[in-house]
Amino acid sequence: MKSKFVFVLATALVTISCSKEPEVTLVSGVHLDALDRSTRPQDDFYQFANGGWLDSTEIPEIYSGYTVYHEVRENVDEALRTIIDEAASGDASPGTEAQQVGDLYSTWMDTETINALGVEPVQDMLEGVAAIDSLASLSRSMAELARMGVTVPFGTYVYADLKESDRYAVYLGQNGITMPNRDYYLQTDNENFARAREGLPVYIRNMLVRTGMAEDAATAAAGEVYALEEAIAKAQWDSVRNRDPQAAYNPYALDSLPELGNNLDWAQAITALGLDDADKVI
Repeated sequence: MKSKFVFVLATALVTISCSKEPEVTLVSGVHLDALDRSTRPQDDFYQFANGGWLDSTEIPEIYSGYTVYHEVRENVDEALRTIIDEAASGDASPGTEAQQVGDLYSTWMDTETINALGVEPVQDMLEGVAAIDSLASLSRSMAELARMGVTVPFGTYVYADLKESDRYAVYLGQNGITMPNRDYYLQTDNENFARAREGLPVYIRNMLVRTGMAEDAATAAAGEVYALEEAIAKAQWDSVRNRDPQAAYNPYALDSLPELGNNLDWAQAITALGLDDADKVI
């Protein structure tokens, strides 16, 4: 009986040890080496919390400033890169998200095919622009291109109404220039902006040549494109006014949009943008 009891006890102990949850080592989310232990927190909490990190971290040359958020973003980017590379390896089962992500990435990175196709994938869009012959077709074409993400003289997006946060509103704003803002076109006392102004027509010409346009014609067209962008820039608000939430909040009912001017066929633009059911545009 004694040996049987010992056997049963040993069996129970083995069973318990096998079913025991594995020990998990907890890791603190606080970087303790980022602390400055030589500073008392009640004297200078910022230095106490960040002093070690400030002393040991160098700002990479690609950044003008650097924080732990940059580190987090870089780590996330690296993790995403690993996931996408694995998805693009071709081992994913057909129809899975991994296969779709991998195919999308591989297509995007296939520069040889992209260069060989040239402008063929956007030929329909170019032909649509070339066919513009009226205010109605111009308005419709710009709205259709805007929905595809192409830059046109106005931009649209949907966001919470700034004064009625329980509902969404359609926002219509200025757009249509290649350089970051109107100052690049209009400030004559900034050397950096001057270099950008000199380089933009060259960039436009080179892009047009790549579409198959003759170089002389591309040079002339680039000048016209730049002149159009400069005219748009002159009509735009400056950055300070554009950031003023009171000045920028101008709600219009759809049928009152023509009050903004007759330089657009608003009915065509609204229909092409798919805004027929919107209550108002801001």
